[in-house]
Amino acid sequence: MGNWSTANGSFECEIGGVECDIPRQHEIDLALCADLEGLADTLPDLHPDSDLRRLTERLRSAAARWGSNEVTDRMRSLEHALDCRLLDAIHAEDVIDALWAYWRKPTHTDAECLSYMLRALFDGRRRAIAIERLALGCSDCQSSATD
Repeated sequence: MGNWSTANGSFECEIGGVECDIPRQHEIDLALCADLEGLADTLPDLHPDSDLRRLTERLRSAAARWGSNEVTDRMRSLEHALDCRLLDAIHAEDVIDALWAYWRKPTHTDAECLSYMLRALFDGRRRAIAIERLALGCSDCQSSATD
């Protein structure tokens, strides 16, 4: 399956003899989850348009990565992780649409719905990262994925 090694606090990954950047992607995803959680915590207030645009661009990029064949081909043996990635990609697109709809016309009910959607996305993504790390044999990085 996976062979993870630590060197100077970073992780290198090899799956089936092919070097991959999944550990780096996990760190990017965890940072995104923290920012999405921060957004959910500030609702019903929203960040300025430029901040929201940058956040949704990062989320759209992550969604494309989660649904890409390049990543999933390397993880073919992790069927559950593939399902989580695809579901997260679809959910991310729904969150982006809901964010911009709320930005155009904010209501209290929509803020509660958006907060729930954001929390479901970042909680689910953190769980998926923990599952991927366990399945790939990363025994010393589990705690940061579940914080």
